[in-house]
Amino acid sequence: MANEGSVVLEENEDYSQVVREFINQLNLRNNGKPKRSLGFDSLDRFIDSPAGEGEITILAGESGSGKSLFSLAMEIGLLRKNTCVAKLSLEMTKIRNHERLFSMLLGKDKSYFDSVTSSEKSNLDFLPELMKQNELLKRYYFNDNPNVSLEQLPELIRLIQNHFKSLNLLPDDGYFVLIIDLLSLISDWGVSQIEIQNSIDRLHRIIKSLPVHLIGIVQTNENDQRSGSGNKNGLFQLALKNLKGSAAYKERARDVLILNRPKLMKAREEGKLTTDYFNDDIMRIHIAKSNDGQDGYADFVFTSANGLSIIPIAEYKSMYDIAS
Repeated sequence: MANEGSVVLEENEDYSQVVREFINQLNLRNNGKPKRSLGFDSLDRFIDSPAGEGEITILAGESGSGKSLFSLAMEIGLLRKNTCVAKLSLEMTKIRNHERLFSMLLGKDKSYFDSVTSSEKSNLDFLPELMKQNELLKRYYFNDNPNVSLEQLPELIRLIQNHFKSLNLLPDDGYFVLIIDLLSLISDWGVSQIEIQNSIDRLHRIIKSLPVHLIGIVQTNENDQRSGSGNKNGLFQLALKNLKGSAAYKERARDVLILNRPKLMKAREEGKLTTDYFNDDIMRIHIAKSNDGQDGYADFVFTSANGLSIIPIAEYKSMYDIAS
């Protein structure tokens, strides 16, 4: 029996393949298929059907601007939405990733983790706090093997699926979100424009054949000249043109997000100390390209006052005056 609100196909009607497929997808969408997300509602609102299976989202930014931190915030957001997340960390080590992860989850800074083994009391307090996150983190798979290749990726994705299945965590369609940080560190990834095009084409074919959504992290081209032209504060902004091989990413990625921290970039360019920009600074995520979506940006407040924290600015209203 069809669910209420389903479009019912007549048994004797000669429907085309396309009509059948479209009706089936509409029924899935309207009858309990979970809404996909990139982890933050403030990003999802710009994108029609975000984080679709078989599709790619690119997150790009300057070296040291907080791409991996923002990715972690997205990962935590996805976990809290009961989405399984797998991360292939080709750049960052396990201890570095996990220290940042628990700093965000527990609201603790590095000095706290350094102190937990120094006294029995600290140790007793620490483990119960950690275990509060245990159920959430069963949906999190982490691999910091630096030697992953495109050739190995399909088999690795199947292994990850089996891991989540063994815990009875995957939905019926097998969907999960895969993070690769950085794409350029995949062992057989291209270097020249043509090679990057070939690599992203291969990656697209792999992802399109599987029930996963890929968020690929990309570093912008450090050699490109950045300009504050047109910005009232003379602050520096990154755009699609700052991605090496940008045409390839635009063609194959459904959505391209660019992380901008203009005050930090300007300070670095002018040789100023950047310590102050790691507290109560704005991370502006520009939706630079979205199929069937809209251009726009979402602002987040980055602070390290009580552990690492990246919060949508609408949830941090006292910070509106520092948005540029």
